[in-house]
Amino acid sequence: MIAVPDELETVDVGEWHARVERAHCDGFAMFDWLTAVDRMDSGTPGFDVVVRLIALPEVNSATGLRGIRLTARVADGQSLASITDLYAGAAWHERETFEMFGVFFDGFADHTDLGLRPLLLPDGFEGTPLRKSFQLAARASKTWPGGKEPGEGHDTAKSPSRRRVQAPGVPPPEWGRDDAGGGCPAGGERACRLPRAAPARRSDRAQTHGAHAGPPRADVCRGLHGWAQLVADGAKFVQKEDIVPAAADKRLFRLAPAIALIPYLVALAVVPIAPGVAGLDVPASAILVLVATGVGALGTLIAGWASANKYALIGALRAAAQLISYELPIVLAVASVCLAGGSLSLPTITERWQPHWLLWQLPGAIVFLVAAVAELQRPPFDTPVADAELVMGPWTEYTGLRFAFFLLAEYAGIVVLSLLFAALWLGGWHGPFSEHLGWVWTLLKGFAVAILVIWMRVAWPRVRADQLQRLAWLWLVPLALLQLALTGVAVVMGW
Repeated sequence: MIAVPDELETVDVGEWHARVERAHCDGFAMFDWLTAVDRMDSGTPGFDVVVRLIALPEVNSATGLRGIRLTARVADGQSLASITDLYAGAAWHERETFEMFGVFFDGFADHTDLGLRPLLLPDGFEGTPLRKSFQLAARASKTWPGGKEPGEGHDTAKSPSRRRVQAPGVPPPEWGRDDAGGGCPAGGERACRLPRAAPARRSDRAQTHGAHAGPPRADVCRGLHGWAQLVADGAKFVQKEDIVPAAADKRLFRLAPAIALIPYLVALAVVPIAPGVAGLDVPASAILVLVATGVGALGTLIAGWASANKYALIGALRAAAQLISYELPIVLAVASVCLAGGSLSLPTITERWQPHWLLWQLPGAIVFLVAAVAELQRPPFDTPVADAELVMGPWTEYTGLRFAFFLLAEYAGIVVLSLLFAALWLGGWHGPFSEHLGWVWTLLKGFAVAILVIWMRVAWPRVRADQLQRLAWLWLVPLALLQLALTGVAVVMGW
């Protein structure tokens, strides 16, 4: 810490604000601290309120930092003028001085608009905490049962909400603006201005306090309802450095994002949108989709294994257990629909779809939807990527575009899941005017499923790993087997 020489000056209570204002105009633009001192040698009851201000050096000036300490003797029952209009950072110090010493500041104002409130003390405590009488009462009283924030009552139903306490000496975002108030009197010794070095410091401190509104509220994104944020995120990922840990398996580490993303793009190519409209016409397209989605989930496992990070490895092992558990219900649910349609081709199954399948295949549809969300590791089944436990799980060591590929793989999986569900269980292009608007019906049904998947993210909390396994083996697998048996009986009986 750099020692700053201080000028000492005693000020009358009535001249307090004017003297501080004059010091502000003399270049002491930085507020350091304000407190009260209970002097034992004083003949009158009260406190010495002391404020310390610092003057930053001018650019190209040989003088260094200068400090000044102004002291005012405040007797019991007297109040002192607030200097928050001159130094916004003084708000926290004045509030604490009032709560601890009982010194009231006239004209106090801060960003909370709550004003000065006394501490809410337990029964048997009187006075202010840092006065001698309070210390004696606390020593003779019962054990402290727990204090509360100022303004928060014992009856929580009637008490106001907990106030936000500003950090000591850190000004709110509006500190230092030209319209913040606190002008200097006419004819002052010097022009009321901050030194040239102050704006950078003021900007840095305001940003650390949270003055930055955040990308979603930026002017460039506000007019587009936040959609431009996607473009901003893409540009951000492109500019980030691609870091590979020194102990990682570099070949697998670099290959894992592609293994996670490409299989979902392959699966998307064989999902039919309309009669005869698909990227690839494969005879057994249902099997291809199941294989591709299973391989895509392996990308997460490879990423965690190759990262040489214990959090990533734990997340990868969770992903492997989740893949094994939920791949079986998915296969059984799709097999039931394929058995009902008499084909392994997705266009053929969609063409043979009947409206009564909505009820007949409903258990399989529920199993497929839940299991597919779990295989995608989407909330509430995101235990492999649990940020509160494993940082980011298998993705912990990834940066830049490679990290973005994992995010793209997740959303590509949502698209594949939604369109596949729409084709197998919702009839795909079947609907009014399907001859001309079949592709519209497929996209609308897929969009509805995607909205449901995204809604699950915010509607359900994350499940534990044991709950996740119990759901798969005790509920989804038996229900999928029951659906498959029911479909087999119906096909054999010719229903």
